[in-house]
Amino acid sequence: EQEHVVYSDGPNTNKWSRNGFGEPTRSGGKFTREETETVRRAVEEYCAMKQISTSRLCSECDHKAELKGAWMEIAKRLPHRTVQSVYRHGLRQLHPFKRGPWTEAECTMLVELVQRMGKKWSAIQSKLNRSADSCRDKYREMVSIPHA
Repeated sequence: EQEHVVYSDGPNTNKWSRNGFGEPTRSGGKFTREETETVRRAVEEYCAMKQISTSRLCSECDHKAELKGAWMEIAKRLPHRTVQSVYRHGLRQLHPFKRGPWTEAECTMLVELVQRMGKKWSAIQSKLNRSADSCRDKYREMVSIPHA
């Protein structure tokens, strides 16, 4: 099995595509058990230091300014991973988002929410209890299927 590796130093890089220190990094591949533990510990310690719950950190859309830089700080524990990969992995580990197949009702609601709110995935995620990435990916999949 070949590891998927991405070097994060192209013309379109931003702070999310670099490591927690703002440096370009090599990223890709599955997180190891040790890396997952490191993310969990870093999140727990960050939340204890800021006196917030992990659920508050993981549902950041209501209070972005207050938590600005949180994941950048957490990602410093894994300098070979991008901030974005640590953030996404952390959310998957710590937030009780629903996973698995989408119901017809969820698909209908997703389309209605996108029509009403636009592609504001972090706002939509809380309405469906599915991650922003999952909502975005499902919507893209649905609009790319030609309708009969």
